[in-house]
Amino acid sequence: MSQRVGAIVDAHSTGRYLPAAFREFGVACVHVQSTPEIPEFFRRDFEPSSFQEHHAHTGAVAETAAWLAARNVEFVIAGTENGVELADALSERLGLATNGTAQSRDRRDKGRMAEALRRAGLRAAVDHRASDPSEAVAWAVAQDQWPVVVKPVDSAGTENVHFCHDSAAVRSAAEKILGTVNRVGSVNRQLLVQQYLKGEQYYVNTVSADGGHYVAEIWSDETKEIEGAAVVSDREDLLPRSGERQEAIVAYVRDVLDALGLKWGPAHTEIMVTAAGPVLIETAARPVGSILPEAVTAATGDNHATLTAECYAAPEEFARRIPLPYALRKQVSMISLIADRSGYVESADGLSLLDRLPSYWGILSKISEGADVRRTVDILSSPGHVYLLHDSQQQIMRDYLQLRSWESSGLLYRVAPRPGC
Repeated sequence: MSQRVGAIVDAHSTGRYLPAAFREFGVACVHVQSTPEIPEFFRRDFEPSSFQEHHAHTGAVAETAAWLAARNVEFVIAGTENGVELADALSERLGLATNGTAQSRDRRDKGRMAEALRRAGLRAAVDHRASDPSEAVAWAVAQDQWPVVVKPVDSAGTENVHFCHDSAAVRSAAEKILGTVNRVGSVNRQLLVQQYLKGEQYYVNTVSADGGHYVAEIWSDETKEIEGAAVVSDREDLLPRSGERQEAIVAYVRDVLDALGLKWGPAHTEIMVTAAGPVLIETAARPVGSILPEAVTAATGDNHATLTAECYAAPEEFARRIPLPYALRKQVSMISLIADRSGYVESADGLSLLDRLPSYWGILSKISEGADVRRTVDILSSPGHVYLLHDSQQQIMRDYLQLRSWESSGLLYRVAPRPGC
């Protein structure tokens, strides 16, 4: 019997965990690279040895589809943001489980995303698409509802998201965004000026099969506003599945996924619960980024990668999950480290202090002696993510406060300016 094979497009970030998850079901993976070169930010996350074969997409969908068909792949899925549209096109062409191409741009373009929600009668932020700074300023001034959010229409990880309190800030943000290449390799030719959503922020990780949506995790997302940018993630807490707030969030998120035509595979959806109810920030049709899957498994018994693998490799088994709630076996929080300056890591010895925390589970870190560090202005510039797991949320909070104290005093890691800078 020949081995079962599937394909992953751009297996970066959390996508790098997918091949191991599929191997547990006896499925090997081949890799498709959507661009001639892997974007620099993602190169360190790519593990080519995890794949049987590798194919660099040249732009011809028919050619790449033929390469995959010759290998009898059972599925084509995106490992990260920049692979979403190609995965849609390939899976559709091959007649596999697919979200299709009809709404591919709705799932990538944040402006079109909001329009799709409004067509479906769902709450969405008021926004305006602009292609030059003056247009962005004019719309914001006409709205006269400050602050506003200025961000690219197509990016990831809160990159270049700005909270603007006046027209000068809008113009400055627009000038920073337009014409630049974002981290998923697209040129920012347009931007969104968007209503500022006031409320409590959450995100929901789901896996869908044939239009049914399994809710894998609901996290509250505490953020901090950063001068010169927007917000950075501070602390994320995994919530129990049950609760009045959770039910309202889940109902809205399922409607969002339907409105965006998302029938198959993983999704990461960020929302703000406002006084009017949940409102979408954005949905990404790929696995959640910046996670230690084993930490989530320790808390719930599964993680976004293992559930994605089950969805495609054992769909009948996965279908039985869809109406069921996840179980929270342990309390878990993810703390995003926040560097207050750019430079290099002069000392990382203080990371050993984390072992003193009763709830410390592990760290996903870019910190090593001599490594470059950027001032944290978005999710992707955080130098690391620390997982705290414990039976007691109170213990986690005590450890969180201690961690922040060590970080702010330079005891956890020390960043110094590069000589000559």
